[in-house]
Parts: sequence; structure tokens; C-alpha cells
Amino acid sequence: MQDPGEDAEERFRHGLEHVDLQRDQEELRAIQQAQERMADSSYGSCIDCGQPIPFERLKAQPSASRCIACQTLRTTARHNAALGGLTRHETSRFRQTARPIRPPWVP
Repeated sequence: MQDPGEDAEERFRHGLEHVDLQRDQEELRAIQQAQERMADSSYGSCIDCGQPIPFERLKAQPSASRCIACQTLRTTARHNAALGGLTRHETSRFRQTARPIRPPWVP
């Protein structure tokens, strides 16, 4: 018979392995989507607003599909949805104040 502490540790380890697998699958999916955007020449443009994604962001996160403003809005909306929601006014106000950063190669 196995010790309850050992059972708990084994379940915990199994849970961590599952989380790692999910993260790896999401990362692979993001890379495949970035490759598709490269193939159709939309890589480097935000999928929400169409503005260029700053080069520094792409260097740090090559599979990024959104500019910082749109990603922040998406993350904030998801977080607020979990907490009860972001009002239409708050969403509109954020979009008005968030300005995309132009990469150095764009005139």
C-alpha cells in the first residue's frame, strides 16, 4: 500500500506534466500560425488592428500575432471577463489611448 503523501506527490507531478504538454502544444500551434502568416505575407501585422507589430516584440516573441496594445486589450478583457467583465466604455477608452509603436523601417 502506497503512502498518501506519495500518492499526492504523484498526482501533483502528473498535473505538472499535463500543464507542460498543454503549453508546448499551444506554442507549437502559435509557431504554425506564424508560419502561415509568413506564407500569406501578413506576418508582422497585428491580426486585430492591422498595424505593424514592433520589431522588438517580434524579436522577443516571433510568434506574436498582435501588437502590444491589442494583446493588452485581449488579456485585460479575458481577465475582466473572469472578474465580471469590461464595460464597453472601458474598452473604447483603452483603444483610444493605446497607440501602436511604429518600427524603425516604417516611414
